[in-house]
Amino acid sequence: MTRNKAQQARTPCERESISEGPAATFSASSLADIRRGTMARSTLAIQLALDPSVRSFQFVSSLALTDQAVPVQMLVADTNGGRVAFDIVDDRPERDLDEDGLLLIALQRHKIGLVEIDSATIGSDPRGSNCRNIWRHRDRRVNTHLIAAVERALDERSELTIRDLGDVVGLRHPMPTVCALICQRRLETDLDQHLTLRSVVRRLGHSHHPALLTASREKIGARD
Repeated sequence: MTRNKAQQARTPCERESISEGPAATFSASSLADIRRGTMARSTLAIQLALDPSVRSFQFVSSLALTDQAVPVQMLVADTNGGRVAFDIVDDRPERDLDEDGLLLIALQRHKIGLVEIDSATIGSDPRGSNCRNIWRHRDRRVNTHLIAAVERALDERSELTIRDLGDVVGLRHPMPTVCALICQRRLETDLDQHLTLRSVVRRLGHSHHPALLTASREKIGARD
């Protein structure tokens, strides 16, 4: 199914809270609908917003399958590894065998992989604490001259530690600014390594991080 046809098949609910593109800003307002969900879903949504391998994501309430709408109720991400739905196993509506079968068929029809993940995995460190700490700076304003200086420095050197980046652009305390630029989808870092001044940052899209799908498969398993 082409992207245009897939867009046409979505219901109005399925189009809620979509965030696209490397320059997108995932602010509190853009995640408002998702954040009204459960704590696990809210936490996962924030992690998807900050993950450099995620190009976009949305909360999908249902998928069209022939003449019916199959309930999904999951976050679906468009990642470097393809589209994937995250089924939070300890925080989902009960499904019987027939409903589970229909769900798998609908996901397959729409070319969406399925990852089963639990709340403990979502909240586990270092990714969990990194994302919480970065997201605290989402509303911090960074002036255009400083953004240009940061991007220039990383264009010249490809990657820098946060401390070295601060030295180059003249920031004594660079961490809040770097976190804000990660939230703005301008910079990226490895969320699975503890975030410190020694952490390496790059301009978004200048590395090849494995999709969150990969990490989830290793931790709890996935179904395609």
